[in-house]
Amino acid sequence: LTKPLRCGRFEDAVKEIREQGGISVLQHPYRGHTDIEGLAKAVDVIEAFNGLTKHNENRKASELAKRLNKPVVASSDAHILSYIGICYTVVDRPVRENLLRGNTKLVTGYPSFGARIRNRLREIKYLLKRKKIRLLR
Repeated sequence: LTKPLRCGRFEDAVKEIREQGGISVLQHPYRGHTDIEGLAKAVDVIEAFNGLTKHNENRKASELAKRLNKPVVASSDAHILSYIGICYTVVDRPVRENLLRGNTKLVTGYPSFGARIRNRLREIKYLLKRKKIRLLR
């Protein structure tokens, strides 16, 4: 995209993304969304595998994409360095055309138990430092 989106509603965002030549993606459909079917029908692509989403929810997202005949992507949902590259989507050039046609390869995986524990400990340290939480004594 070349310009920030002006909209506030989901449908308007999808329209603006397409007007700028972008591709709209419904991320982790079964985590934090309502009207999943309606959202999925509106977008161009569905995230069928998310490295931080439960296996059952990823399976349901993949089934949803198949049922609606939508292309799929995978994402590590990395908000921290150690999660980058856990899963991703391989797309040949031209990327836009191949992505919209579903000519993709999903590389999937989940963070290791150790990486998840380290991340949780960092979150707790951060919250303690900012006095958002406190330890019981």
